[in-house]
Amino acid sequence: MKQGTTNIKIVYKPLNTSVSTTFLSGNPKQTFDSDSDTFQPDRRIDPLTIKVNCLVSDTYGFVDGSVNASLTDISWKILDSNGVSTDILSTNKNYKIGTGAEKDQLRVFQNVDELAPITIVFTASYLEPKSKRIAKFQESINLSTITSSATPLQLDTDMPMGGALYVTKDTDRLLARGRLFRGKDEVPASYYWYDSAGNELTDTNGITGSKTKMISIPSTQISKSGSVVKLEVGDASDYYNSLLDDAVMNDVQVVEWKGLFQSEGENLYKGTKDFSGNDWKYIEFWNRETEIYNGFSVISRNGDWLGVYQPINVKVGDVYTFSAYIKKDAPTVEYLLFAAGDEGQGLAETPSLVLNTEVNRWERITSVIRITQEGVIKIRLEKYGVGSMFVCGIKLEKGNTATNWSPALEDMNNLIAQKKIEYKSTVKLPDNYRPATKPSKVYKGDFLLIKRYPSYTEEVLVTQGGIDASATSVQVEMIINTNEGVLQNPENYFSVKWYKQSNGTYKYSGFKVNIAMEDIIALQSTGAELDYELTEIK
Repeated sequence: MKQGTTNIKIVYKPLNTSVSTTFLSGNPKQTFDSDSDTFQPDRRIDPLTIKVNCLVSDTYGFVDGSVNASLTDISWKILDSNGVSTDILSTNKNYKIGTGAEKDQLRVFQNVDELAPITIVFTASYLEPKSKRIAKFQESINLSTITSSATPLQLDTDMPMGGALYVTKDTDRLLARGRLFRGKDEVPASYYWYDSAGNELTDTNGITGSKTKMISIPSTQISKSGSVVKLEVGDASDYYNSLLDDAVMNDVQVVEWKGLFQSEGENLYKGTKDFSGNDWKYIEFWNRETEIYNGFSVISRNGDWLGVYQPINVKVGDVYTFSAYIKKDAPTVEYLLFAAGDEGQGLAETPSLVLNTEVNRWERITSVIRITQEGVIKIRLEKYGVGSMFVCGIKLEKGNTATNWSPALEDMNNLIAQKKIEYKSTVKLPDNYRPATKPSKVYKGDFLLIKRYPSYTEEVLVTQGGIDASATSVQVEMIINTNEGVLQNPENYFSVKWYKQSNGTYKYSGFKVNIAMEDIIALQSTGAELDYELTEIK
């Protein structure tokens, strides 16, 4: 009898996979309003949260449904508009990769340029434990932006010194300028200057500013018949806005508030840092103190009731947590957190009485509020008893857990808008900025520069009343007369030559020369006159 073994291999059919994307918050498409320089939504404070759903179905019934909890080798990449792929790392502040139960999620804090859309690429693996089959997943999520503007761009051109250079009166150059505007606001731009033949002008031959909004053309490059200079301007708003955004988002206060907003959740009350804005009710019955506590402005009230609040729309079953810093200046002061609306409006379970037992000591109080009736509710901290109550750092948030103070979404938007205004005065494009590739869309302008001389007549002065035959030379001088009198320093604008010789050249040059007596005699012997040539040199 023989005994042995044989290998029996079970061949399984591949797992059937499917993948889909859910956006838990935000939107993969943004709109950029070029009039206000804002994104909607602005992912820096309202991030996009992507969740990839990985599903498996199996002929053998080993697995069926979502396998997200068992995914391995999860990878997130950025594919830019040029096809370049980059791994998203945990150190990238524009993204936050989920972990644990949220490992299938990615939060995106980056606003996307319209001209540079990106694709987020997700890959992962799943190992079916019984059959050891492996399923691979890949999903691509496109992020794009559309620019909207009610106001078109327009190129404004001018010549600050005029288009004609009068060589005897003005400086030795003319200026040509082009500025790109959207409405009344000048737009950051890149500049390209050309001559009439289409040759690019550079900072040579006395030309300056060839990469700026205003070019300086010297007299030597301007003709009396007219020289044409052409300008092409590209909109550099996208690059400028990226510089501005970097400055704003690295501002100390913005960094702090953004961190609080993202880590501590949204405050449903607005203006709680300094009791600003128009949403506070009964604020006129409170005093604004000079004291600042933990960075918060403080308000106080000596009278009873009339607690400050902001109306909130609520639904049955909603749960909120109210928190604030409070103190009192007398032991007779007591507090009550009131949560109810007008008649027929929102109601909540009655919060417990809040007692502050020590005088002149700040304490943070918290209370959970559960909504029992739909409507508009007033959640406010009331005071009664002799003495004053001091309040600051109020927060109302969803849920039953009190977190640290954080700003409202509107506060974040207002802060960023305020910082943009502040940084616009300091953030500039680099000198002579031009993008690596000239924009395909440019705005064009032409300039005509002309060199002009004033109306003038020349006058030759020689010794009057005859010339002494014993002299060795005769002094001859030319002056230039204009409608404003005798031109000073005429040699700066003209050249003059005297006494044409048989070979066609002139023997003397200058506005005041001494002609040799033998040359004068030679002229007289032939009955000729002293000839000259006057030339405009600028």
